Amino acid sequence: MIQTKLPSAIQGRVNTSLEAITSIPFSLSFLVSTLMTIVVSYKIMLFCMVVVTTSAACFLLLMIRKVRNYNDS
Repeated sequence: MIQTKLPSAIQGRVNTSLEAITSIPFSLSFLVSTLMTIVVSYKIMLFCMVVVTTSAACFLLLMIRKVRNYNDS
């Protein structure tokens, strides 16, 4: 889309800014995850992942039931 919609004079600048917008959050998440592995025990992180995944599964099951009950009535 950049190559077809923009003039060739500014394509390089737009491409560079787009790359910065998409790569900075990835770099920050990589930094945060690295710091987390240094500071927090892997057992605690594993427990948190289990809690979040189980909570999300229960929430989705409840929502599916509500939608099915709504559609049946």
